[in-house]
Amino acid sequence: MQLSCLCFLPHSSLFKQCLTYDNSRQASRFRATKRNHDRPSMRRLPAQIRKDIKGLFDNYQKACTLADLMLYSLGKPDIVADCCEDSAIGYKQPGSVSVHVSALEELDPLLRLYEGCANRTIGRLDGATIIKFYARKPQISYLFYPDFDTNPHPALHTSMHIDLRDLSVSYHDFSDVYNPPILVRKKAFVTASYPHYDKFAKLTRQEEKLGILDRGAVKKHRELVKCLEENCVKIKDHKLFWRSNADPEKLKMLQKAASERQARKIEVNAGKSERTAEDRGWERRGRGSYVFKRGRIVMGASHICKNTYSGS
Repeated sequence: MQLSCLCFLPHSSLFKQCLTYDNSRQASRFRATKRNHDRPSMRRLPAQIRKDIKGLFDNYQKACTLADLMLYSLGKPDIVADCCEDSAIGYKQPGSVSVHVSALEELDPLLRLYEGCANRTIGRLDGATIIKFYARKPQISYLFYPDFDTNPHPALHTSMHIDLRDLSVSYHDFSDVYNPPILVRKKAFVTASYPHYDKFAKLTRQEEKLGILDRGAVKKHRELVKCLEENCVKIKDHKLFWRSNADPEKLKMLQKAASERQARKIEVNAGKSERTAEDRGWERRGRGSYVFKRGRIVMGASHICKNTYSGS
C-alpha cells in the first residue's frame, strides 16, 4: 500500500499551503487546515485500503497522521532536495532528477506524493514520457518524447512546467525547432525491468567508452550529429558502429583512447567495490518500518536507508 494515497482522501489544499507559507507560520496553519480537511471514516474506504491499513498500522488515525506529516514535510525545500539527491532511480543533473513515467512507483514515497499532488491539482501533460523533479525550487516538469523507445536519442516535442508556489503553468513546443534538446543515457531514466533497458544500457556503455557523453557536451540534436562525426561512428538500432569511410589513422587513435578510458574506468570501479557496506553507512530496515532521515519519514519494504536515526 502507498501511504501517500491517504493524503488524497479527500483531495487536499494542504499541498499548496505547505509550499507557500513560511516555516514560522506553517505548523499552526497546518494544524488549523488539517481540521477542515477530515478524511472519510475507515469503513467508507475501499476494501483493499482498509486491509492494508490493518496490516501495516496500529490504527487508521496513526496512518492518517503519518500521511499528513509526509504532506507537511513537502514544504521544507531541504527534504525534497534530499529525496532528489538520494534517489537511486533517475537521471541526475545539478539541481534535478528526471525519471521515466514507468519508474514513478519506484521512487521515494515523498517524491511520489509530490508528483501526485501536482498531477491531481493541475494535471499531467498528455503523453508525458519524463517527469523532472527540481531539488532547489518547488517545480515539476512533464516532458514528451514521442519516440522514446525507438529513437536512441529522442528529441523533446513538448514540455509542461508547473510552479508549485502559485500553481502557474507554462508550455513549450519544440516540434518545429531546428535544434531541439535530446535525451542521452536513456537507461538512467528507467528501471532494469523496463522492456528496452538492456539495449539502452548497451548504447550508453558504448558512448561512455568513446567519451561521447563526457562533460555533458551533447544536449541538442546538432551537437550529437557533430560529436558522432568527430568520433567516426554512427548509431543503428541502439548500437554504435564505426563509419566505413573513417580515416584509418584517426580510427586507431580513437580506438586507443577508448581502450585507455575503459581501463581507467575499471580501475576506479575496482577501488569503489573495496568499500564495505559499513563504510558507506548503509542500514537495512525491515518491511513496514518507518524511520526519520534528516527530518523526513522514510518508508519501505526492506528499505535501505543511509545515515538514519530513529525518530519518535
